[in-house]
Amino acid sequence: SHDDKDKLISALSTGGVGTSVHYPIAPHLQEAYKELKIEKGALPIVENMQSKLFSIPIGPTMTDEEINYIIKIIKKSV
Repeated sequence: SHDDKDKLISALSTGGVGTSVHYPIAPHLQEAYKELKIEKGALPIVENMQSKLFSIPIGPTMTDEEINYIIKIIKKSV
């Protein structure tokens, strides 16, 4: 999560690190949950967090060097 998600995503991309946005629409506003009739604005904390969330690479096969490289880019960008 980051207040300026696009800036951080751009910095990571420039450094060759891929990112993903898995939930571009808050879950309660997605078509699959339409029958719940939860209106936009009803869950402001969820909607605020959703606007800041993105994923960075993570996994057991990553080396310490790869992890530290990502950390360096993030620290430099925030």
